[in-house]
Amino acid sequence: ERGIDQLRDVAESMVVAIQRGEPTYRLHRFAQRSRSQWDDTARSLFEVLFPQDLRTRIRPGDLLYVVPTGPLYGLPFGALITSDEGAPDRYLVADNPLAYLSSSSLLQIVRESSKRRSEPPRYPLLAFAAPVYEGATDDRIADVLMKQKTQSYLQYVGGTFSTIPNSVDTARALERLLRAPSESDPLQLGDRATRGRLLALNDDAMLDDYRYLFFGVHGVLPGEVNRIVQPALVLSHPEQEGYLTMGDVFGLSLNAELTTLSACNTARGETVRGEGIRGMTRAFMYAGTESVGATLWAVEAKSVQLLSEGLHEGLANGLGRAEALRRIKIRLIEGDAEVQSAALFEHPYFWAPLVIFGEGA
Repeated sequence: ERGIDQLRDVAESMVVAIQRGEPTYRLHRFAQRSRSQWDDTARSLFEVLFPQDLRTRIRPGDLLYVVPTGPLYGLPFGALITSDEGAPDRYLVADNPLAYLSSSSLLQIVRESSKRRSEPPRYPLLAFAAPVYEGATDDRIADVLMKQKTQSYLQYVGGTFSTIPNSVDTARALERLLRAPSESDPLQLGDRATRGRLLALNDDAMLDDYRYLFFGVHGVLPGEVNRIVQPALVLSHPEQEGYLTMGDVFGLSLNAELTTLSACNTARGETVRGEGIRGMTRAFMYAGTESVGATLWAVEAKSVQLLSEGLHEGLANGLGRAEALRRIKIRLIEGDAEVQSAALFEHPYFWAPLVIFGEGA
């Protein structure tokens, strides 16, 4: 557990540096200084979690399913270092795609549900992005109560919900990559990216028309907002519309292969003995999506944009979900010349947090 906390400390220190607005050259220096701590810890954890007899049974290219417990749930397994000390760093994700499961029985449930589907989705993409976070103007009692919840979170984050950088660009890139037809109304942006809009689509039995769902929004956890006791996504106008809670998601009817939650800490939730983690990932899978792309910590805007776009580009080219994510991570690790600030994005903080839960094939 101490080793996992050390990796989390490295990630959180990068978050703080980025939030301070440090210039790129200082972030480069900071990332370089933090790499030795990350590398030592990630190598030690690999040796503990992957004993020698297990390593001999893992072949390059094998899809690895991880069923973590306790603090291991927040560990980016793909960022564990498999090379010996003194050798160039080699991460586990360099050789194997990975997917997480919140419980050992969940994959069977997902696959059985997939077999029962009568027909595939008609359209490739539904994206909610660039939500509008403005104060409510309606004085109705329900809105006032919702406003109180939101105001407490605004104080927690420093006075305002920040806009989601690059979320429009990401949504439009996915629309292009997946060739989403305009008649499918794939982009719910700005004022249209609301909880009410999502629930209306569900009530009209239209959500199950989409193969891939994408949410470029903020995520909040219990305790960050007064009286919010479930993980939630913050769509447009939360003071008026409310938060899209885990309970809301359980009530959806989906037919998706992948839902991507491009928000902070969306993989986290409440640990329940014997049941893994109850969070947004589990809720979306029970609602009918085979897999969920979610984040393990607060993410940097440009890197999560590159990860999301690379993931869906791989899917469009016929790759499996875990393999598509593995390949874009390799591009960031290797400093792909087409990637902005490529050398900075080699640090695991940038590429490791987005992971696949559920079906990885």
